[in-house]
Amino acid sequence: MGTLHEAEHRPGKRFLVVATLVALLAPLPGCESPPTGDTEYLRLEGGEDRFVIWQGFEHAWAYNHRWNRFGNWIEPLDDCATARCFGAAHSAASGSGADTATFHSELAQVTAPGVGFTQATGEFTLSDVFPQEAPWTHVQTVRIPLADLPTDQAQALRDRSSLIGVLNGWDLYAESDIQAAKPIDFALEVDEPRYLPDGDVIEVRWRALLRMGCSTEECRGMPAFSYRIKAQLAVLAWDDELTVSARERFAHKYTWDAPASDMGNGNNPTAQELELAPIDATFPRVFPDGAALAAIQRVTLHLYHWKEGMDNADQHMLEWQSRVGAPQADGSLPLNLTFKNWDRDMNSYQPFSYEEVGAASMSAGLVLIELPDGGAVERTTWNGYHSWPGEDRSAADDNEAVTRSWEQTP
Repeated sequence: MGTLHEAEHRPGKRFLVVATLVALLAPLPGCESPPTGDTEYLRLEGGEDRFVIWQGFEHAWAYNHRWNRFGNWIEPLDDCATARCFGAAHSAASGSGADTATFHSELAQVTAPGVGFTQATGEFTLSDVFPQEAPWTHVQTVRIPLADLPTDQAQALRDRSSLIGVLNGWDLYAESDIQAAKPIDFALEVDEPRYLPDGDVIEVRWRALLRMGCSTEECRGMPAFSYRIKAQLAVLAWDDELTVSARERFAHKYTWDAPASDMGNGNNPTAQELELAPIDATFPRVFPDGAALAAIQRVTLHLYHWKEGMDNADQHMLEWQSRVGAPQADGSLPLNLTFKNWDRDMNSYQPFSYEEVGAASMSAGLVLIELPDGGAVERTTWNGYHSWPGEDRSAADDNEAVTRSWEQTP
């Protein structure tokens, strides 16, 4: 990241109106087309003792956008010849302008004899739609009746000494009658599950926080925001088959500058696009020579101001990273946490996209899971491309807004 200079605020011209902006965001003659390519086929099959834990993802548009739809997750598949199989999915939808996103997802296939595993989906709406204002933070308890699971799977989860919940991804989208907005705050977290013997049920509580804004013309006059969020909640149960650390929080704060533009608050012609090194996360290892993985229990983003004279913290997003690497024998692992607003190439795809100065705080809550002899962790990646037509088209109920790994050509 380049050195930041405190520059006097110079108001942009802010001359675009909504109708004009939508027209201008259509592809223009001479503009480059966003790169496209193949999306990998991925279908993971295993036995009763094998399951998949999400390791996070990266997402990058060719130029920056509002959050219309945005997510990445692991999904259990029903049509499985073996005891369990899983796929990966990625959702992406821009606002006014058409674009193609590239994504990179990481997964850990875990072989853990005797460990119980299940995955459930929680979902609710987070909104600030007037006059029905709703809290930005929402909490939900998901119930998993073990009687609804296959007998062997239920038995491996029932009445165990230890339970833990981890995130296996999320899907977030603007509801169909509300325009997409830009993020200010986002947080997703899962608590420790509990087994209730009276009902033979596992309960797992999770929460999400969302605060959005849209200070630019493409959504001026919109009635605040309303988003549906779906969280994939994985539950592990064991007696002495695993060693799991306490949750540790890893975080960083960073700022970025921008060159001058008609819409943004930048005025630094030497501003460098944001390039962040991974956070060095470290856990104490109990079994340094054994198999291990980190699992994600919490992800947060907060955007704020570092520059005097800015009125709004909301930002278009170019790129997102929330991905955890493989732990080493000394307990160290890389953690990528990045929200990026602009790069030097995006104007070649859309001249009316603009750079903005900003600041962010990002964090992740992780646990380290260690496996004794007989356990194994195999890391897998999934890479692909996802295109969206823009035009403020709703992505809420649109299958074209989701790319699924098992639907690709093998």
